[in-house]
Amino acid sequence: MNRPYLAFQAGTRLIFTLLRTHHHLGHARKGVRTEAVPRSLAQVKEYLSGVIVPSTPRDGTSHKLEGNALNWLQTGLQVLEEHYEEILEETRAGLCRMREVDHQEAWEVAVKWMEKKYRGRDEESLVRAEEDMAKLGLAVKRHTRKTRITISAQIDIKARTLDWTRILSEACSEVGILPTP
Repeated sequence: MNRPYLAFQAGTRLIFTLLRTHHHLGHARKGVRTEAVPRSLAQVKEYLSGVIVPSTPRDGTSHKLEGNALNWLQTGLQVLEEHYEEILEETRAGLCRMREVDHQEAWEVAVKWMEKKYRGRDEESLVRAEEDMAKLGLAVKRHTRKTRITISAQIDIKARTLDWTRILSEACSEVGILPTP
């Protein structure tokens, strides 16, 4: 194995860790701030509130048990939020040391990994990770699924005309390719 490949591989893994951590941190924060709790944790909360059943139940007791389960859930989400913040700091520090890697190519590979693992794009996580990369001086271009070419084609289709020369030149300039005449 040559050294540049190993550096690229390590850089891609760090970027994937950054993306994955932003994804999970977003879910933990949603759970702490609102009632949008991750499904698995909501199921555990329901289980906890129903597993302890007194022999002679009262309304006050069941409310206390439900409150205890909710408290457990909120505490767990706060612990997860702190955990993901620590991982982000470690990952940012690791990315600062990875200067010899082609960050754009590593970013694109990590985004593909993210899409495969988490069933599609999590735009919020991508934006936050992209902002982190920019703060570290490792600016990357985020490619969205709905590019200008599809938007231009949709507009032109509605007008019932297709100006392919204009559409292709816009698409090529967007990704940094010079169109051939």
